[in-house]
Amino acid sequence: MTAVNPAEWPREVWVNGRVVGRSEAVVSVEDRGFQFGDGLYEVIRAYGGRLFRMDSHMRRLAGGAGFLELGLTPAHIDEIRKVSDQLVQRAALRAADERAPLRELLAVDPVVAQRLPLADLDACFDEATFLRNVHAIIERLDTLAPTTEVSRADG
Repeated sequence: MTAVNPAEWPREVWVNGRVVGRSEAVVSVEDRGFQFGDGLYEVIRAYGGRLFRMDSHMRRLAGGAGFLELGLTPAHIDEIRKVSDQLVQRAALRAADERAPLRELLAVDPVVAQRLPLADLDACFDEATFLRNVHAIIERLDTLAPTTEVSRADG
């Protein structure tokens, strides 16, 4: 199987209130961010098809939007939350449909590659064991205190 090319992800994006393929995504020259350089974004990792620390990300996004006076309302936050979850679920289903093994996804992750040589990844990764224990990993992530720092470079 060919490894997933990170340059091809995400395959879909949410722009101007619509989910579109990345090649269809456009920003109008009338967009305030384009005209004045205003910008605010959050990068949220997903593990096991679930967004990691979504509440913390949404609080930070709302705070930044308030500081920039962008007029982000609670309804906007709810919509961002809903669409983000939908996109993650669609990507997870697509990965399952394409039978992209987790080992292949990990092999192209630069953070994983930095900490775990490919030979070690091959030697220790057993898909059946992972699938039997993934629920425990997700449960452990959910129990981390909000102040716990993730020791990955891209947090």
